[in-house]
Amino acid sequence: MIMNKLEAWGLLLILFSFGWQILEEHIAVLSSQTDKYQLHVKLDLIWLLIVDEYYQNQSDKAYPRSVSDIDSLNKNWKYWSELIEEKERVTYQSKVFSGIRIILYLAGSILILVPKFREPKVKTDS
Repeated sequence: MIMNKLEAWGLLLILFSFGWQILEEHIAVLSSQTDKYQLHVKLDLIWLLIVDEYYQNQSDKAYPRSVSDIDSLNKNWKYWSELIEEKERVTYQSKVFSGIRIILYLAGSILILVPKFREPKVKTDS
């Protein structure tokens, strides 16, 4: 019986460490997304400055200073808010799959641990 309890506690520790790993991975993803957000905001601001500078210095339209079509580039530039809108469906699917994984993890943990902590019933013949 003592070995059964030790095995149960060992399984509990392993399952706890696996849950902790899931949490760490989630935090790492959030950190990465924060970094991407900050980079996109900076790039958007730089892009706005470039476009603004281009239009302010474009006084002589007969001789364009740039070979690139700034209007076309500006129309195709996607700001962070637009990028997030495009990713909403994928983000939703990721949350659903993550939720399913957590439910399966909890159900499996319960199914493994409950029998280990229950004491076997001893039949007595009277």
